[in-house]
Amino acid sequence: MENTASLALPLQQHPIFGRALTLIGRSVLRVSLGGNAHQIGRAQLIERPILSKTISLASRGPVWRQSVTQNDKFDAYRTLTQSGLRLVNAESPDDRAALRNCGFRQVIENAHLAEIDLNPDIDLLRAQMNGKWRNQLVRGEKRLTAKHLKLEHRAFEPVMDRWLLAEEHKQRRARKYRAVAPEFTLALAEIDADQLRMFVLKKRNQPLAAMLFIKHGVSATYHIGWTSPEGRELRAHQLLLWRAMQDLKSSGIQILDLGQVDTENAPGLARFKLGSGAKLRQLGGTWIRLSPFPA
Repeated sequence: MENTASLALPLQQHPIFGRALTLIGRSVLRVSLGGNAHQIGRAQLIERPILSKTISLASRGPVWRQSVTQNDKFDAYRTLTQSGLRLVNAESPDDRAALRNCGFRQVIENAHLAEIDLNPDIDLLRAQMNGKWRNQLVRGEKRLTAKHLKLEHRAFEPVMDRWLLAEEHKQRRARKYRAVAPEFTLALAEIDADQLRMFVLKKRNQPLAAMLFIKHGVSATYHIGWTSPEGRELRAHQLLLWRAMQDLKSSGIQILDLGQVDTENAPGLARFKLGSGAKLRQLGGTWIRLSPFPA
């Protein structure tokens, strides 16, 4: 397979994700699929203990070569089930036939992901924004100058930036949503803090809002964010995301993953993501297999 630095891998299938999970005590298994002469893909599996057994989850994987056939996928999923795979959050709807033929059953419908293609030039990226979103960005840019605010971009610093993890934790409890543990973010920083990119809006050196992204190969994924009431009034997240799009693009990032879109439970967040110019892409749903293949 190709070097991961040149691949648009989902974060959950990138080695940096597995290494961070390992640092916080999770078991991760990497499986190469196919023979030496015919490598068809690979999968990063997260092992989870359930009662007296250990099962494995493939999140946004496996990652396939472009030439892979449905028969190849069936053989690969059969191999993975023998390695303990029981739960799959499929990356693509194209995997459904192979999963079904391999004894998996879909238990959660296909989610949709918001992605920004950063390959177009800056002017086109801005033109692709929803008009209302772009107008809010313009108002934020005017206030940025008038109010003498500072927009900062740098690598995540675990000691100095621990406040963001604390604020996001409080926000998560208040809004009752699930997110990764702060220990995971700190583990990522221990591996390579430069791959965690911090964007902060400050006033008199006090943060009003922040967004944190993870770089992985030619892709980057939105990780966590927070805004104060004043930051919200200043359209801070429009300012921060637009700055992130520009800076990540200049560093060689081609795809920006903003995460799943949930129009029913989080319509405001969905509008924000899609207003930025992100396009929807359908994932492959969640699948479960209750029993292994017989030996």
